[in-house]
Amino acid sequence: MATDTIRDLRHLKSSLIGDDLAKWRFLKDPGEAMVARIIDTALGPQNKGASSNESENLRSEAFDLILMLVNLGGNEKQGLGDTYNAMVQLILSKIRFSKVDSYLTALRKAQLMNLCLENVHTSLPGLLDLHAAVRATFVRYVHERVHNRGSPFYDTIIAELLCCISRQEALEADTDVFLATYALLQKMSEKYQHQLHFRYMVAERRLDQDSQQYSLYDFAQSQRSFTKSPYGCPDPVEPRSATDVSLFCLSLNIYLDLRGAMDLSVANGANLKESKSFQLLLMSFLKSHNMALRCSALKFMADGYLHGSSDTNSVETEGLFLWLPHLCECLNYESLPWWFDAIDTLTDLVNWCNEHHPLNNPISNFLLETNLMNSIVHMLAQCLALYRRDHDTLGTMGKLIKLCAALTSFSETTRRRLFTNKALLQHAETGLDLHLQLLDCFIAQKSTVSFDLQKKDLQPLYDTECTFSWVLLLKSFSRSVTALRTFLKRNRLAELLLNLVKRTCVLSEDPQFRGSALLNGEIKIMSAALGTLSNFVVEFSNLQSHIVENGIIEVVGKILKSSLFNENANAEIGAAGRDSCPSRIQDVQKNALWVLRHLMYNSHNEEKLELISIIPMETILQFVNNSNWLVQEQCFQLLRNLTCNSRKMVNILLENFDDSENSGGLQAHSGGARSTYLFEFLAHKLKMLDPEDASQAKTLEGVLYIIVNITAINENKRQMVIDQDDILLFIKQVLSSVGGGYHRADIEVACLWILTNLIWASTTSNFLISATQPHPVSEQTASHASGSSSLLRHNAQTDDKDLSREPRRDRNDNDDQDEPMRDNVHDELSNGFSQDGEESLQEHEHEQGAEQGQVQVRRSQNEIMDDGNDDDDDDDDDDEDDDHEEEEDEDRISEDEDDEDDSSSQRALDPTVRTAFELTRPKNFGLPAKLRIFAAQRCAKLVQMGLYDVVKTSTIAGDMAVRDQAKLLLFHMDLLRRGI
Repeated sequence: MATDTIRDLRHLKSSLIGDDLAKWRFLKDPGEAMVARIIDTALGPQNKGASSNESENLRSEAFDLILMLVNLGGNEKQGLGDTYNAMVQLILSKIRFSKVDSYLTALRKAQLMNLCLENVHTSLPGLLDLHAAVRATFVRYVHERVHNRGSPFYDTIIAELLCCISRQEALEADTDVFLATYALLQKMSEKYQHQLHFRYMVAERRLDQDSQQYSLYDFAQSQRSFTKSPYGCPDPVEPRSATDVSLFCLSLNIYLDLRGAMDLSVANGANLKESKSFQLLLMSFLKSHNMALRCSALKFMADGYLHGSSDTNSVETEGLFLWLPHLCECLNYESLPWWFDAIDTLTDLVNWCNEHHPLNNPISNFLLETNLMNSIVHMLAQCLALYRRDHDTLGTMGKLIKLCAALTSFSETTRRRLFTNKALLQHAETGLDLHLQLLDCFIAQKSTVSFDLQKKDLQPLYDTECTFSWVLLLKSFSRSVTALRTFLKRNRLAELLLNLVKRTCVLSEDPQFRGSALLNGEIKIMSAALGTLSNFVVEFSNLQSHIVENGIIEVVGKILKSSLFNENANAEIGAAGRDSCPSRIQDVQKNALWVLRHLMYNSHNEEKLELISIIPMETILQFVNNSNWLVQEQCFQLLRNLTCNSRKMVNILLENFDDSENSGGLQAHSGGARSTYLFEFLAHKLKMLDPEDASQAKTLEGVLYIIVNITAINENKRQMVIDQDDILLFIKQVLSSVGGGYHRADIEVACLWILTNLIWASTTSNFLISATQPHPVSEQTASHASGSSSLLRHNAQTDDKDLSREPRRDRNDNDDQDEPMRDNVHDELSNGFSQDGEESLQEHEHEQGAEQGQVQVRRSQNEIMDDGNDDDDDDDDDDEDDDHEEEEDEDRISEDEDDEDDSSSQRALDPTVRTAFELTRPKNFGLPAKLRIFAAQRCAKLVQMGLYDVVKTSTIAGDMAVRDQAKLLLFHMDLLRRGI
């Protein structure tokens, strides 16, 4: 019986071999019964009635026939449809790996499984158990292979099992598989180590060592004698066995994928990056004619930068240029391994260098110096010129656009190279427009679409990745002031980006789409579009008014109030959607707040009140405790801009932290200050933040400048802050700490501004800062001394509009460190351009440097002359809306100050021009007694807490901006201590 079955199977094989049409007819005509019997014969239990040899031969013939049927052409598979898929699913459900299987049976099962996984991408219920069995079988065979107890055929079985493991959609962290691949790679390295031949080798000797003899192959001694690993590229080692090539490439690929998921102790114990002999073998593969070996070496080299340890930032970049030319050469090849993509690898490396070396990207410099940048631009132009684009062409074009976006993030030269293609922005508009048309069509017909399918079946639109790449490129372009003022002056671009955000908002409102791949792809585009729009709405952009008129504030308000993007908006809805793509949702939150931050920079009080009418302060405050530090940073920076130069906004902020119910209506003191827990919240936030982390340091800076803005309002607000011992102790801790860097200098300056405002009285503007020569503002003031005080106030506000920067604009810009802090502190726009990291707009500062240098002195004088109108100006803000005038916070001191401010302003109208920035104090300053007492009391408390000694120490240590601000503060503290 078994002999007849074997004969029939062989006859069937001979009729089907090499004929896809015959296979299609066989699968179509007899139905599923015969195929199921053949599968049971190959993968089922052994027939007990037959002999072992006959049973093994029968199973072998059935295996061969199943392999032939699965290996079908693409057109025939599409013609069979569900029939072919059902056959593959049946095969996968029947495959079982056992320890009693012979190596030939295990090999056939692995080959059959590879064919099934290659042809059908499906997730069966029992597929996870099958993958676990494959990994266990792989570990067993590798263990026998490494210890030389296996058959020579084991290499073929291990290669097939490696293919099965590589085809898993999500590779789980498996310590046994990781250690098995490490042992296998070590064995392969020892096998080919003797074939290494050097023409030369370059190494850097340590400076503290004398010349000494060393052995070239003594890698331990070489590591001790030379820095890092010796830079050398040996002659190519060419393995003669194709199986060895497959073993090496696949095992190295799995090793690199698993290494990032391993525990630190396991990863360090099996670290191939510390093996110099293995690194030299990979260096030889860079010259290999086998592209699989070359790509394996390139992936290993790039992984050291992309997924290195925490000290990767200190890795020398000299070794990068040893293999970077080979990576660029791979762009010329079409037949690359499926697990390696040269464009994606190069893009990831450029992004890594942008993060660690933003102003001196070695890869960007290499491409410019070798003229390879023109080749990349030419490749992109060729893709854009294609009339018809299939899926592969569209994917390649999207990858090239993403590479150009990474290269143009910090390089103005690269931007100019890309803008040589005059039609580039037209192609970008066309790409965005086509995606919008697809979205509109889908949204219009979504009611007619059957949603019986699961959310996982709603795949992204075919051009989602390409559209995302276009938006990233526009975002990189928008980070350039020159491009923003010239090439990007296109209203059509802004409209398309805004419409993309609006369509995604509409799509996200439907709970049926939440958690689907379709919505996740659109959220990714939405996040990048908001980042681009945040750059489009900066103060000097020509597109700001157009974007505001088209409803950007309403759209952002809709996003921040949505249950999908705001977990505090409605805790009962949208939890599943938030869990599906939390990182993208946080990016949307961050960029949405960034848009508002730029819109509120240097804005008028009316604009701030209009924003609060659309997006309440309560909604903004829902993000102050977000789990993402970048979202918190943008939220506090937005609050910083809102509270700048606006007593109305400060009062609204205090109202949202109203603690009157808990305090029983009692006031804190006789000055009439309301009961609020705002300062307790800010003090708690200051203690939680880590200044060593860049994002938390920026958040800390935003919190401090909110306090700066509050102390710049009036005497009552200063009294509220001086009562907060926790905040003052934190300031003392920051100023007395040793060390620090760029972010710490910003934090110290912010702390000094708080102390400066605390001891500043309304009429201390009589301390004059004069320029080296008469300034136009001084001449105008002298000629219009009899004019109204409102005109003087208008001139001061105009100058503030021209140069509304932080008290610390730049490390080399110390002019405004000497100005007294009368005005509230504005956000530093040059650190606000939207990128995952932040970029300083050096070109913008260079273009307006001369203008700013002139305006700073003028602004200082006008602020000083108008300083006496502190509460008068703020009261003017409150007069715009009389409905808030009944607030108890507007204390009695400001009423008395109004009469005195007019006289003090008139006395400040005739300043004496003296030497550069000379501080003078006229004898007739007329400081009110009550203000002198309050300022002296606050100064006395600061001295009692030890802040005077800390400030005095800061005048001789730290950053230049810190020293200058500390000297100014110390000068006024000495005056108050002497009772002047």
